[in-house]
Order: sequence, then structure tokens, then C-alpha cells
Amino acid sequence: MGGSERVVSLLSQELGKRHQIFLAVFNAREIAYPYKGELIDFSTPALKSFWGKLSNFIKRVVRLYQVMKRHQPELIISFMESANFPTIAASVLSGNLTKTKISVHSNPKYFNISQKLTMSITYRLPKRVIAVSKGVAESLFHYPIPNNKIVSIPNPVSREQISYLCELAPSVPDSLPQNYVLGVGRLHYSKGFDRLLKAFSQIKDADIHLVILGSGEERNNLINLAKELGIQERVHLYNSVENPFPFYRKANCFVLSSRFEGFALVILEALVCGCPVISYDCDYGPSELIQNGINGILVKEGDIEGLTRAMEVLMHNQSLRQSFIKNGYEKIEQYDIQNIANQYLLL
Repeated sequence: MGGSERVVSLLSQELGKRHQIFLAVFNAREIAYPYKGELIDFSTPALKSFWGKLSNFIKRVVRLYQVMKRHQPELIISFMESANFPTIAASVLSGNLTKTKISVHSNPKYFNISQKLTMSITYRLPKRVIAVSKGVAESLFHYPIPNNKIVSIPNPVSREQISYLCELAPSVPDSLPQNYVLGVGRLHYSKGFDRLLKAFSQIKDADIHLVILGSGEERNNLINLAKELGIQERVHLYNSVENPFPFYRKANCFVLSSRFEGFALVILEALVCGCPVISYDCDYGPSELIQNGINGILVKEGDIEGLTRAMEVLMHNQSLRQSFIKNGYEKIEQYDIQNIANQYLLL
């Protein structure tokens, strides 16, 4: 589950139409999305201890080196830092740096010190460093990476695939309220669902509910906060689902309350589903996808009352909702998977 993993899924299916694809993954037991190509399972799931992480890193480098030597790929693409670091090391050992493109899907500002130090040393080596938003690319310019290696390629969506999945029944049809605001994402501090709960608590219409799709360590804290705010009867926390798109289609609107993002793929998915979007104007991504008042609403970062007002305006203004839906459809064409896959190939 996750935005970057969904990007890998889409790219493998699109590139697999014309190329032989090998997908090297660290843990094949957690695959949630369809893919195309031959799957190579390194069986090195994430570990928390220092020695566990070090052991994993060495195993991943060795196995990536073996894969590169065995298959002699023409193009190597890695996704996120946990894959980028061992991929660069294996590419150095196998002589494949000129074929290697790494991708950064998160806001580098919030990486830990060891990640930032390792990036400063290693990210200058591969052929390209792909940032998923212009904001992330600008952040990478502050690292000692040759500027001509840094490029911005946004995350893709498959309009055809999402349109089909939208029409399927939600996985929790019996308990899904009729009139609701939707939030989607990992239940983590960075996603700001606590801020969404506080803003939603100011909406007094008892017929309006809040549905959140996601799993994570903040679940109990969010449940307790909903009780403190007196809105527990109107807040519905569901675990992550493989097909979130019917939830978008049925929602009154989608709200992104994140403190920071790399791209915010969920905004793009909401637009494809015809779901009006409200988002905090956080770094990075939302302002690249949403034109305030044109295809959605951007709220000043951290403005709880502003988020409440935006939800109330959108829920009671049908003509504005329809305008956002129409303009949202026009925005998404440039992000279609065919266009984005070609950009990965042509770099």
C-alpha cells in the first residue's frame, strides 16, 4: 500500500506493453497492486534495529548486483530512499550508473540527518535524480547534486483504470454513510488527520460525516481525539483498502490535511474520480495540482478555521462543486500514465 507503490504498479503495466520488465522488491508478501513483469523477491522486509538495517542494506546491494549482472538491464529505476541507496551501490559495483535513475517521492526537508548525509554523497552519481514535484526538485538543488541531473516528473494516474474501479462497490457498503467528507492516507502525524478532525468538529450539521481510509500508528490517538471533540459518532476510520476509488466517487468532497507531501497523488486520484478537492497549501505538490477557486480550494497551511469554512462552502454550493469537477477533468490529462511513462524513458 502507498502512493509510490501505486506508481510502480502503473509504470510496470505501461512499460510492460513494449519492454521486458523485472520488478525487484524487498517483500513480496505485502504486494497490494497489480503489476506486469517478472517479480524478484529479495525477502528483506524492513527491520528497525541498526544491525538489522545494516544487514538488509548489504543483502539488498548483493542481490541487486546479481540481478543487474544476470539480466543486463538497459534501464534501472528505483523508488524511494530505501531502494535508492542500495541501487546506487549495486550500480557502482556492476558498472551501471549511466543506466540508473533514482526517484525521490518525499519532501527532503523532513529526511533524517543520516539520510541527508548519504544523499549528499550518493545522489550525484546516477544518471538522473527524478523528483515527483517541482517543489521536491527545488529542494534537491540545495544538495551537492549536479543541477542537470535533477528533473521533475510528476506521479501518474491511469484514467481508464480508475474510471473502471470507481464503479465497483465500496468494500464497506453497509456502514458507509450517505453524506461524507473523505480523507485518505497513512495514519501518521505528517498526514495531519488530527487537524482534519478539529476542522470537521466545527461543522454542526449532524448529517455530515467524516470517512478516513488508512492504517497506521496514529489510529488510537485519532479515535481518542474524536471522542474529546464529541464527534465520534460522525467519524468513521476504515483500514487501507486496495480500491479506494468508489469512496472518492461517493464522497461530498476530498480533503488533504497533510503537514507536508512530496506530490500528493491522492489529490490527482480524487480529480480523476470527479471528487471536489480541498487541500492545505503545504509543501510540496498541492499548489501544482490545484488552482485555487478553479479546480479546487487551497487553504493556508495550518488554518483550521479556514479548512472548516472551505468544507462548508463546498458542501452547500452545488454549482461550485460541478465547476471544480469539470475543471479537474481538464487538469488530469497531462498526468496520464502514457505521458509519464514516456518521460521516464526519454530522460
